Parts: sequence; structure tokens; C-alpha cells
Amino acid sequence: MSFLYGTLAVIVFLAFIAICTKRSIKDNIYVCPNCKTRFKPSKRKNSYFGNMSNESEVLKCPHCKKITICSLSNNQDQI
Repeated sequence: MSFLYGTLAVIVFLAFIAICTKRSIKDNIYVCPNCKTRFKPSKRKNSYFGNMSNESEVLKCPHCKKITICSLSNNQDQI
């Protein structure tokens, strides 16, 4: 019975982390280093390796379609 509770706790914890990460990625505007396009990631699957740091993320650019380390835009106004 304790194995069931442990498994349930791990599943709830991973779901919480996924929700928090998705929210933090979607709220930011990133800049592609290849084409300089500013964009907001639309889906969690756009992020390939999780949070790299507070200022960068491995994302697929919607304009040039390259997967690169994109940095946060200095100007966080709407696109």
C-alpha cells in the first residue's frame, strides 16, 4: 500500500513541475539567435531540454524552424 502512495506522490509532483514550467515558458518572449525573430512559445513541446537558465531556453523558432538556445528578449512588451 505504501508503494501506491509513493507512486501517487511522484506523479503529483511531476505534474506540478510540468505545470509550473509550462507557465514560466509561455509568459516570456524569446529571441532566435539565427533570424532575430521575437516570439512566444505556443506549446510545451516547443521546449526541448527544459529550463536551461533564467535567461535562455532550447526552443524551435517558428520563423526559421531551427532548434537553438534562444535568449529572453530585453523588452518584454507584447509582440
